[in-house]
Amino acid sequence: MEIIDVQVHTWDKESEKYPWPGNLGTPERTAMVRAHFNEHLVPMDALVAAMDDAGVDAGIAVVPSIFGSDNSYAMDAVKRYPDRLAMIALVSHDAPDLDERVCALGKTPGVLGIRVMIFTDELLASVQQGARRKLFAAMQKHGVALSLYPPRYIQHVAGIARDFPDLRIVIDHLGFPQPPVNVSGIGPGNMFNGWEHLVALAKCPNVAIKVSAFPSMSSEPYPYRDLCPRIRQLIEVFGVERLFWGTDFTRVASLLGYREGVNYILDNNELSASEKTMLMGGSLRRFFNWPPKEWIPRSASKKVAG
Repeated sequence: MEIIDVQVHTWDKESEKYPWPGNLGTPERTAMVRAHFNEHLVPMDALVAAMDDAGVDAGIAVVPSIFGSDNSYAMDAVKRYPDRLAMIALVSHDAPDLDERVCALGKTPGVLGIRVMIFTDELLASVQQGARRKLFAAMQKHGVALSLYPPRYIQHVAGIARDFPDLRIVIDHLGFPQPPVNVSGIGPGNMFNGWEHLVALAKCPNVAIKVSAFPSMSSEPYPYRDLCPRIRQLIEVFGVERLFWGTDFTRVASLLGYREGVNYILDNNELSASEKTMLMGGSLRRFFNWPPKEWIPRSASKKVAG
């Protein structure tokens, strides 16, 4: 079985070649984000080594916000490890050449989509009636998938899916705030508030779900048995072909190890072998139109020189 992690990140210290943008929102948020990324660097070689140790064959590197709309570090990682990594890019929604940028990214080997996050009312307004609608229209026009993270705003995703019916949309982290960040005011008893909105998205044929970092939402220790009924429900309503496993292991490292994030699915006796094969990589290959490049088992994989 090929194992592909739909949500990983890679970054290195700030440099002239790979700058970090100076403005990441408020000064407080900018300082917090920079401190977070400086504390635990995950260079591309370290990412692939961690994947090797966890038994992961390939991964989709989502460009972290610290780089702004500069995708060069992830692109270099994909070039260095073309048999191990693909990527989800970031784009400035107000770029004057937005259509051309989206078109170019759609034609770039290893780029599988573009990410947009909705975590404020202002961002929601931009998505519903503002500048980001131009971005979605360009992505739909050029066949580029949208990786959408709407924590606390998942109830609005169905409207986006209806407005852009030919836009492939994949919801990051099941669309929920997840520990250890973005969970202010959320306790164990209401971790899944809004679950009905996620389930209702099954009616939108252009929507798929990243079942990523799911153990971070569990109220039980490994193997997180309380998640099994929810995974089964998602398979029943979406079909396993619209579900993609992932870990976001760099974010949840304080809660669980990378291997635990892999093995809680592999060791789940309530999932069939065929369901595991699809959930752990087969569905992802189909959705993102990412065919394996003469897939090589991780034990035999070699990085590209350069």
